[in-house]
Amino acid sequence: MGGNRILLVGPRACGKTTLALYLAENKGYRAIDLDERFTESVSQSIESYVAANGWPAFRAKEHEILASTLANLDNQEDTVVSTGGGIVLSMENRRLLRKSGCVVYLAVPPDELVRRLVRDPKSSMRPKLSQATLEEEVRATLASRETLYSLVANLKVDATLPVSAMAEQILTFLAG
Repeated sequence: MGGNRILLVGPRACGKTTLALYLAENKGYRAIDLDERFTESVSQSIESYVAANGWPAFRAKEHEILASTLANLDNQEDTVVSTGGGIVLSMENRRLLRKSGCVVYLAVPPDELVRRLVRDPKSSMRPKLSQATLEEEVRATLASRETLYSLVANLKVDATLPVSAMAEQILTFLAG
């Protein structure tokens, strides 16, 4: 293949990190997790950073990390980048994503996202986006971002499928 770039977008708990790791472990891709890069860069959790600095500072730093990561990708290496759920909120981020590779939107119904977040042992490390209940927050966030995910995506994948099926669907699209 050589030089394929897959950029995964979608709401938190849709499976971006899991799919990136699968592609790395089973298909020879280099996986980059932007949330991990963020926490390494600021030496604290996203939740702590947002609590101390606010959402605007988080979004500015997130953009900086996205831009730096995409600018430094090796053109010869197959790479998959898992992004944060809100990366699409910035028009500049959407522009960077679109020009940097195949953007794949991992779509999951709100009820399934709630189930995943409830089961996720790391969900306490994810900052709340509002004062609403988890179900209300997931529905409102997805409703406000779904158009942006679709707008930026080259491919929309049903992320309730097994990870291997999602990977094959993406690789078939890239080969096509």
